[in-house]
Amino acid sequence: MPKVASQLPDELGYSLLARRADLQAAHWYVESSLSTIDAAKAAFYPDINLMAFLQQDALHLSDLFRHSAQQMGVTAGLTLPIFDSGRLNANLDIAKAESNLSIASYNKAVVEAVNDVARAASQVQTLAEKNQHQAQIERDALRVVGLAQARFNAGIIAGSLR
Repeated sequence: MPKVASQLPDELGYSLLARRADLQAAHWYVESSLSTIDAAKAAFYPDINLMAFLQQDALHLSDLFRHSAQQMGVTAGLTLPIFDSGRLNANLDIAKAESNLSIASYNKAVVEAVNDVARAASQVQTLAEKNQHQAQIERDALRVVGLAQARFNAGIIAGSLR
């Protein structure tokens, strides 16, 4: 009979479990969703477009500091999300909901992975026990054949033993 490794590691920690591809993918999905929340929060901050400052009325460097060029630059280059708060809040809520969903999916994947490992460990243990039992049956059968051969050789039993 082939030898079966009946010894499992003493500890099957999360660091070993986290190597599974499904858990790594779920982990990256959670990280992505958390980054989306950060991006949705960043949308609430004012946005300054430096190119808009330079592209407005100040076509020449000397015109850059004229009063009208500066006003146009501020108007075109500064975006305040004052009037978009409803849309921004909705985007943030969506990002949070998607993050909660990704975290729940990750937790489900962890539970399934733990169940898979527990099931596999149980199967390994069961197979090791069956292997030991089968090895004992084989030893007993060889002992019976040996005893029968000894009896045959001693003339106690007649017939042919193969």
